[in-house]
Amino acid sequence: MGKYPKLISFVSFILYVLLNYYFLSFAVSYKIVGYLEEFEEIKELRKILSDNINFEEIVTNFSLFLTLISFLVQYIIAKFLLTIFSPDIKVYLYYALVPKLFIIMVNIIFIGLFQIYNLLLYQFTALLGAFLIMFFLKCKKANWTASILFSSIFLLDSLYTFGKSLYSLL
Repeated sequence: MGKYPKLISFVSFILYVLLNYYFLSFAVSYKIVGYLEEFEEIKELRKILSDNINFEEIVTNFSLFLTLISFLVQYIIAKFLLTIFSPDIKVYLYYALVPKLFIIMVNIIFIGLFQIYNLLLYQFTALLGAFLIMFFLKCKKANWTASILFSSIFLLDSLYTFGKSLYSLL
């Protein structure tokens, strides 16, 4: 996996976009994440503009765009932290993408095969994905400091989202 890191990163990113789109289309169509309730204004616009607009497709594409931007910002911050605190460690995009791809595939299996539509489960798997990023980098670079620094932004985001959902249940 280390011979062509930029090519692996590019292919991983393309797979991430495709699988993430597939997962988000499941999430929107089964109303797992509550997307349809959050975009009622768009639904009102659909009534005004045309009935030919596929509302779920708009929400899926918008969610995909936000997810990709969020992931890239997290990756840039993680890489920046490594540049400041561990400048000798070089990381590639696929260090974060490979664990995320694994988690997306697990989530797609949960939805597609087992018909599980639980938001907390998917947020918990996202938290597991952040830990997998940390352990994947630890295996690649054999440096705990670098792996914790790199995965910290992914862990914080996952912990915040998971904690917010748990708190909303109370």
